[in-house]
Amino acid sequence: MDRRSRQILLIRPDYRSQGRATGYPIGLAFLAAWLEKEGHRARILDLAGDSNWQTRLRQALTDHAFGLAGISCMSVQYAGALETARQIRSMDPGLKIALGGAQPSCDPLETLSHPCVDFIVAGEGEIPLVRLLESGPSFEGLETIGGIGYKRNGQSFLNPPPAERVDLNQIPFPAYHLLDLPRYFRQEIPGFAPKKKPAIQIFTSRGCPYHCIYCHDIFGKAFRQRSPDHILAEMRFLYETHGVREFLIYDDNFTMNMPVAKEVCRRILASGMDIALQFPNGIRADRTDRELIDLLSRAGTHSMAIGIESGSPRVQKLIRKGLQLDKVEQCIRWARQAGITTSGFFMIGFPTETRQEIHETIRFARHSDLDHALVSIATPYPGTELAAMVREKGYRTHMDPQNLDIMAPHIRTEQFSFRRIKWYHLKTYLSFYSRPRRLAKMMASWRNPAVFFKYMRGLNKYLFQNLGYTLKISRAADPRGEAAGCSCLPGGESRTLAGNRHE
Repeated sequence: MDRRSRQILLIRPDYRSQGRATGYPIGLAFLAAWLEKEGHRARILDLAGDSNWQTRLRQALTDHAFGLAGISCMSVQYAGALETARQIRSMDPGLKIALGGAQPSCDPLETLSHPCVDFIVAGEGEIPLVRLLESGPSFEGLETIGGIGYKRNGQSFLNPPPAERVDLNQIPFPAYHLLDLPRYFRQEIPGFAPKKKPAIQIFTSRGCPYHCIYCHDIFGKAFRQRSPDHILAEMRFLYETHGVREFLIYDDNFTMNMPVAKEVCRRILASGMDIALQFPNGIRADRTDRELIDLLSRAGTHSMAIGIESGSPRVQKLIRKGLQLDKVEQCIRWARQAGITTSGFFMIGFPTETRQEIHETIRFARHSDLDHALVSIATPYPGTELAAMVREKGYRTHMDPQNLDIMAPHIRTEQFSFRRIKWYHLKTYLSFYSRPRRLAKMMASWRNPAVFFKYMRGLNKYLFQNLGYTLKISRAADPRGEAAGCSCLPGGESRTLAGNRHE
């Protein structure tokens, strides 16, 4: 095979989605588009939710000769990604395997420790993956490729990130031609119930300048945004070529550059496209103003999530979110006046957080003008400052590799056992949705089958599944309630995190 042009198999593994809609594999589609731009050939194999995934994987490896297999790996996909790698090794022992995404980026050396993993790609993947492919069939000169981890003579090595970042305006649109888009149009979308169909998620920016202790840092701290021309060109392409009528903007910080966000809205209004917008991944309330909210509404926005996390000013500082809660309340009011449905993201169970501070969050959520709430439990993913804080304080954790989910309890602090924090998790939901206005609106919305289905999935995920998990963890890891706990890390060992390097 020519050193310059090689074929890569990009895989989203089967994994326990825990009732969460998956959407199409947008990260792999961006990577495939960049690889094709650089002269390589790519195939995307989406195995998520496929009961017959091993047969499909074997068929793909039989039909084509690949120079590399790349597996995407968020933390919740970790177990599935490793199993996929093991299956590839047994089916095609000579094929090299690379893992990329949040988990390998946050915990590269642990990921590399598995015999079936040859390389990891840490952080933004376009440039390192191309250079890895161009290192030749024997993968030479790996020490010069920024952003990759590799093995040599039984040792694992991790190179620093590449000096350059991808210019987002130079990345082609995702490789939609490699995906069966109608299949994804028929599935539930990973966001609010759509107002128009079909709907699809897009990204307009990368990077986050904030330093929240619970968050990963895949795309760096420099905020980068595509130009309004580039964004509108992709929307127009999807609108005219694939009939898309609603866009889920999945950015971490769409409103970070408010003048650009406003210009995108104006371009949409001037485009003549009859579309709807939603922001299910969350926006920062302090990066909005009344003009922006009104423009978003006029451009077709019907729903947005707002990252709030805590109703306690002290916890806001502790987790480095740093939101002023009065600005959050103002943003929610503006959205309500503009006819935009709002959902608030909250998180409880941080180290040193007290019961009184959790009650501040409960009160803030309950008495706000939010329509919906999603409450998660602080999860010390490897590589985050939260994980370092947990180690420093010697807290016990339960990090089950089969359930690295933000709805499960993972940290036992001086204030909370696993059982107790799960009770506060459920209490927050019960308090929020027991207000008559929300109950009435929720029941009225059930007349829409799509919304009803969303509620039923949420009820299953946030109540029944996690109640079952809580009972399981209570017996296995927290048998004496307030007086017990354990630390179970991926790999099967049980120990406290204090003094244990896991990054």
